[in-house]
Amino acid sequence: MDDKIYFIKDNAQQIPVYDFIKAMDPDAPINPTHNFELLKAHRLKMYDKAEQEYIAERTINRVKAGDLEKSVLYYGWLKNELQIIAQWLSDTYPNGEKKRIKTSSAIQMEILKYER
Repeated sequence: MDDKIYFIKDNAQQIPVYDFIKAMDPDAPINPTHNFELLKAHRLKMYDKAEQEYIAERTINRVKAGDLEKSVLYYGWLKNELQIIAQWLSDTYPNGEKKRIKTSSAIQMEILKYER
C-alpha cells in the first residue's frame, strides 16, 4: 500500500475521514470517534494534560493536590465527557443549528462503547 491519500469515488480507495485529516495535519484537534480504542486513549491523554495543569496550578498556589482534589477533578471531567458525548450524538450543534451530516450508525456505536 502506498502513502498517497485518495478521495472516495464509487466506493474505491476509501480512507477514514480521521486518517485523511491527520495525514493533512497531524496536529489537527479531531477526536477519533470512529474507533473506541483510539477515542479512549485520545481522551485519556487530554485528561492527563488537564490533570498535570491542575497540579501545576495548585503547586504554584502552594495548595496540595491530594487524592480528594484529584478525584473531584476527575469527577468533573467525566461529567463534562458525558455532555461532549451527548453533543457528538445530537442532531444539532450547541447553538441550535441542525447538523448537515448525520453521525453514522457505525460511529454512533463506537461513541456509545466509549460512553460505557
